[in-house]
Amino acid sequence: MSNKRYFFNPPAKLKTFKNDLSPIGFFFDFFNSEIFKIPVMPVPLRIDRISNGKPTFFIKPDLIKINTIFKELSLTLDFNRFYIEGIKNLIAYTRKTYKEIIHRELTDELILQWFETSLDIQTEISFFKEDFTFLMIEFLSLYKSFEEHNSKNNESENIQKELIIQYCEKIVKYFQEIIENNVIEITNNNGEIETKQLYKEKKQKVYPEIITLNVRNLKEGKIKQLNFVPYLIYEDLLDVFWYNKKILKENTQYVFDLKLWKENRIINIRSNIDNFIPEMDLNKINVERLL
Repeated sequence: MSNKRYFFNPPAKLKTFKNDLSPIGFFFDFFNSEIFKIPVMPVPLRIDRISNGKPTFFIKPDLIKINTIFKELSLTLDFNRFYIEGIKNLIAYTRKTYKEIIHRELTDELILQWFETSLDIQTEISFFKEDFTFLMIEFLSLYKSFEEHNSKNNESENIQKELIIQYCEKIVKYFQEIIENNVIEITNNNGEIETKQLYKEKKQKVYPEIITLNVRNLKEGKIKQLNFVPYLIYEDLLDVFWYNKKILKENTQYVFDLKLWKENRIINIRSNIDNFIPEMDLNKINVERLL
């Protein structure tokens, strides 16, 4: 037997691309874990931008549209707390995965650099804004239905789970249709609406399209052209909700925990709903407190 020893040399850093816009959105999930204690989930779960201190574009929903739904449902959502939990989960996942790959701890300095530079970039991706607004509204509607049933004490666990499965099916159908239609609209460099494909097909294989947008750097006062691949986010979201549906059907013990969102003051019921103004200001998030 050979006495040779073989050593694995971890990479010095993770590869990232200079002109990558790297959009990321957050949504309510159902399954918490050791890392995702409060399941506000980031998508996609990329760690290269954080580990290199490079900016990410945070996808924000339509506050005006969501505020209208708030009034109809008599609910309020603390957007900043929602994003705090999402960013906290992304950082925790990045730390764990980075250490597994690089065999070193990710420094706080790189995480802070990533967040601060992310706040400096500004653009508009209208279709992602619409999609993540849809995700948020559908979850809040589901939440409200559970609140109403619980108050009447007539909601069995089986009915509750079936409602969540139907919710997952609705989300799957929504993103399936987007992928099948293979059409998105973007604002081009001339400010005009332009139709693009998500992907091209060749010999029954899918080749995602790269989309280029003008992105303003608020700190530098410059506009750069950055790239992203929207198909990958849609594919990730579709996979997530397919998986959720599968787990829910297999897990007979699952119960939706309303307290998780109430106790962390993410979703609330208020008597002065007409006077509530939703706020989303990522500049007010102190990332140092999340490290």
